[in-house]
Amino acid sequence: MNRYWRWRFLSLSILLLCIACGAPDAPHYVARIGQNEITVEEFERRAQRLLRTGYRDIDTLDQQAKEKILDGLVAQELLIIEGLERGFDRDSTIVEDVGRVEQKALIDTLYARQALKEQYTFTREELEQFFKEREYDIEVHTKQIVCATEEEAQKALRALQAGGSFADLAPEHSLLRIRQKFGHDGDIGWYKIGEMPNELQQPVRSMEVGSFYPRPVKSHLGFHALKLVDRRPVSLASVRTWVEKQLKIKRRASDKAAYVRKLRQQYALQTHGEAINALLTLPPNAKYWPAEDKPLFTWKEGGQLTIREYLAMHRRGRVKHPASLDSITLHKIADNLAGHRIMKTEACRLGYDRNPRIIEQIERKRNGLIVKQLFAIEGKVDAEPTEEEMRAHYQKHIDKFTRADGEITDFEAVRGGIHRLLRQSAENQAMDRLIENLREKYKDQTEIHPERLADIEIRRR
Repeated sequence: MNRYWRWRFLSLSILLLCIACGAPDAPHYVARIGQNEITVEEFERRAQRLLRTGYRDIDTLDQQAKEKILDGLVAQELLIIEGLERGFDRDSTIVEDVGRVEQKALIDTLYARQALKEQYTFTREELEQFFKEREYDIEVHTKQIVCATEEEAQKALRALQAGGSFADLAPEHSLLRIRQKFGHDGDIGWYKIGEMPNELQQPVRSMEVGSFYPRPVKSHLGFHALKLVDRRPVSLASVRTWVEKQLKIKRRASDKAAYVRKLRQQYALQTHGEAINALLTLPPNAKYWPAEDKPLFTWKEGGQLTIREYLAMHRRGRVKHPASLDSITLHKIADNLAGHRIMKTEACRLGYDRNPRIIEQIERKRNGLIVKQLFAIEGKVDAEPTEEEMRAHYQKHIDKFTRADGEITDFEAVRGGIHRLLRQSAENQAMDRLIENLREKYKDQTEIHPERLADIEIRRR
């Protein structure tokens, strides 16, 4: 290379280096609030979610819609920063709720990575055996009236045996939740025997088609007055996919149980029966333990579940009061709580608490609770809408209260709805004022780049 071209090459290299140094790449975020950045990827993800839920009639977001979404995301981040500054993240209720989300996320991850297989496949022989063992090979069509008490079910059964119809008697005797699920005529339809509550399986096996079972049958749903309408066989081929799903559920549950047993042995979980018996003596109205605290369960690494911890969970509505339980049930509940703590300990030991997906899930839950609490405080409106304000709204929007036949709905008929609407509007205005104040308060910490949205395409997938 001669001297001229060597000089030109060197000059060009220096020029490119200067350009590179003097013109840094644009930030990868569309907004920054404090230390939190809304990256291009984060905006795309959240905008895509909103497109699926809030913009169902739009296939592609235009610039105006994208800027509106960005404005909402910035407002949300401002609320989170304000909530953190007020210490809401240390609120005991929020800490507990976030802790439950963290524990569940860690346990789910522990199961997925340590206990469960990536795939579950079954031979035809395995499916056939499971199909018959679970009595999925026979379906029955029943009519039922499910009552709250045995006496009520006996009364309904006598009326049915005397010639009464399920359609007439079910609305009078059957529980509302049963009627809401199965209809109001008592016709339950076709179910495989293995799908039915255990207490109903023996009756439908032995009953003759068209007969009533001679007495009410008790299950966890209530007391059943039962008629067998029909019975038919089911072929494996017709329900193979469904059977595979049920067997997979069973195998997964079995694998989880085996893993938990292994962990209990690994952590040397120990029951303290004397503490459980002592807890059972607590009077029904007592919320606190009056004596020295005692462990109900202990395990390696210094883990324990104590009487006072159990009662603290009861006060928060997570477990039943010991006075309402027998010793076996109390032991089972406390044992389950201890098992969950062991699993969380193991998940943290394996480093799953540092998983970015889990961290994001926990932060999302915490932030949502912080914003909710801020709304509850700042959006609270003490003053109720006045009579004059409600009537003024009614007159201003009289067209909305005019029916198709030209008649105007009376004010008294819509008073409650107008009251709720005006109150909600006042709460929203209070929050809008708060957000505007936060925009001013944190303006030196806020950086927004709406122009960068132009290159981001948000299209329905």
